[in-house]
Amino acid sequence: FSLESEGILSTSASNIPFIISLSPIKVNSLVKKTGNHTFLPQSGPLTLPGTTLFLVILAIISLILFAVLIYALLHLPKIARFIENFTYLYSLKKNSRKTIKKLLALQKDSENFTSDKDYAAQIQHILRFFLKKRFGTDFSSVTTAKIAPLFTELMGGDLSETQSAIVESLQEIFNRLDYIRYAENARFLPASENAGTAERVLLTQKAVSLVESFDLEGEG
Repeated sequence: FSLESEGILSTSASNIPFIISLSPIKVNSLVKKTGNHTFLPQSGPLTLPGTTLFLVILAIISLILFAVLIYALLHLPKIARFIENFTYLYSLKKNSRKTIKKLLALQKDSENFTSDKDYAAQIQHILRFFLKKRFGTDFSSVTTAKIAPLFTELMGGDLSETQSAIVESLQEIFNRLDYIRYAENARFLPASENAGTAERVLLTQKAVSLVESFDLEGEG
């Protein structure tokens, strides 16, 4: 055979049909098996386990948030006053915490103060700054004798029994600090002369208790 004749034969052979015999496939009828000739009713979409519970919880939370929002809109003045009071009380507490922290740090650093006059001045400075921040009034130049009249003015002309006791304690501390600062050769009593407790420590602890008393009185 020539190359040309082989090409013709190859082309002709590719056009010959090839029949494949398949085995029969049997499909069983569900109708015959179940005997049900009607369509099943329409069903809702399937959900993952726990989805319904999650949706219920989400709906309850949404209702609560919506109720809170409605309540807030209907009571805006009360809520505004509550936020204002909360912010004010927080600022007072913050001022007290900072003051107590300063006093305790001063007591810890007491050994570095060779001069009792300098130590006494530091306690007064810390307390005066505390009073300024709490009452919005400059206490830096208020003498000890004028502290009580100033508090009476700030409180509207009358002090409660608790407030009077706090002011008396403040004046007592300031009187002693003034004496140490301005009296010649004045000094704090050492532990050996003050019932086992150095007067520096005792006055610092009294100052801390005084600051705490202002917060307790404010809460009452």
